[in-house]
Amino acid sequence: MKLKLKGTFFVATLLVFLTACQKNEIENNSLLNKIERYTETISTSPKNLKSDLKVLIEIRNHVAKNVLNKGIEKKELINSIRSKNIDNILERSGISKEENDIISSKLENLKNILINKYPELEEYMISMNKNCFTCDVEKQIAYINKIANSSNSSSDLISYNTATELSPEIEDIGADCRWVAYTACLLVCTTTGPVIYWICAALCVDTYCTFN
Repeated sequence: MKLKLKGTFFVATLLVFLTACQKNEIENNSLLNKIERYTETISTSPKNLKSDLKVLIEIRNHVAKNVLNKGIEKKELINSIRSKNIDNILERSGISKEENDIISSKLENLKNILINKYPELEEYMISMNKNCFTCDVEKQIAYINKIANSSNSSSDLISYNTATELSPEIEDIGADCRWVAYTACLLVCTTTGPVIYWICAALCVDTYCTFN
């Protein structure tokens, strides 16, 4: 009887594990599909910068949700950023190293398409790269502390909530942005890879947008 119960428990545990893996795979495939759809649309659609940057915001939300969905210790996240060791964050996000490389490649392609479509972005990006916007680890850590402090929890566990998400219709929630500079900033952040991108992208909002 005990052997049967152990066998049943093992099967149940395995099913939960496989279901979780399948869910992560579906979510990540949906992100890849979304990037591909947007890339195809952006390539042929008329110029509309506010519309075209939506995919960059949606990617940010997707990765942030995956990383923070189960909660992560503030100290762990900060240590990963300081050491530039993202393996544990990558694991939490449910994104494999192979998928990380594919998403990074697709982000690079999307970046190039947007630069070709909006050449004015490149001047801003050159300036940001010169000042190494993505190197400012202290600003990234300040953002992490900010979202940790905004949590209702007294613990150092950072969880995903609506305050962490930014609507793709950013102008509809009272944002006044320097749109070209903001988009250029998001494109610069794509070079950090999908896992750190969501933090870097949040700094773009703080730097180039104000809210009424």
